[in-house]
Amino acid sequence: MQLTLLIPFFVILYCKRAWLGHLACFIASVLSTLGIAYVCAKYNLKMGPLAEENWYLFSYLFQKPQFKVGIVCLGITSAYFYMQILAYRNIFSAEERKRKFPFIDWMYRSQVTMAFLILIGFGIVLFCLLIGHSAIKAPYAWPDWLNTFYFCMSRWIYVGAVMLIIFSIFTGANEIFKVFLSRPLFLVMGKLSFEACLITPLMVQIIYST
Repeated sequence: MQLTLLIPFFVILYCKRAWLGHLACFIASVLSTLGIAYVCAKYNLKMGPLAEENWYLFSYLFQKPQFKVGIVCLGITSAYFYMQILAYRNIFSAEERKRKFPFIDWMYRSQVTMAFLILIGFGIVLFCLLIGHSAIKAPYAWPDWLNTFYFCMSRWIYVGAVMLIIFSIFTGANEIFKVFLSRPLFLVMGKLSFEACLITPLMVQIIYST
């Protein structure tokens, strides 16, 4: 709930100046990540959920909104980028598209590259889901620095990979995905399964390791 109150603040910054929105998201994300690193180091948190120290994992890390700000900022930045894609689509002149949105224009023109990025995105998602096998099997197997790095960066990498797949599809890199996911049945399933998707990475890791 607290995090939703921050969204209008970032939206106002983006409406005023895009670079202000990017800067605010960057600063908030860095501070959030440093806070996660501090809590991990202070309470010696382990990636394995069965470690004794991980009482603090839920009470100090997962439940505190300040440690989720970075992912919210990534979502806000992704929403801004999607609005840029929509603006790009509304321009009919090829020259004006290239002049106003050079990066998005490159994405639309480099279909082979974007299709390759989809494969990379799926690979990263699978990597994030399965990398914790050894730590879940043996909670104290990882060194402290690796546990801290995991908590600081795993959500960034996982969500970033998902965004990579989504935006590659948005730019038409794979029409099969686009047509497949736009069917009415999958629109309904997408709404019904949203809450389940929020805990999917954790459940996959635990089930895979047990």
